[in-house]
Amino acid sequence: MNHNPAASLTEDLSVRREIAEINLKELYRLPWTMSDNAMTWLEPTRFCNLKCDACFHFSDPLSHKSLKEIRSDMEQLM
Repeated sequence: MNHNPAASLTEDLSVRREIAEINLKELYRLPWTMSDNAMTWLEPTRFCNLKCDACFHFSDPLSHKSLKEIRSDMEQLM
């Protein structure tokens, strides 16, 4: 396998230039708006019957949302 240090250096410099040209303010705009959220989910309850060691959620058997609350959440998401 031939290794060309000059080609590697040229490629590395090219990648660094591209990275330097990225405007972070265009990538991360605050405050976020509804149109920034490309993916979301609706949680009608926080109850879970599993006990996963790595899970960061706590199970709350009294957390079921009413149909009215779920409709309100969906209207906000749309």
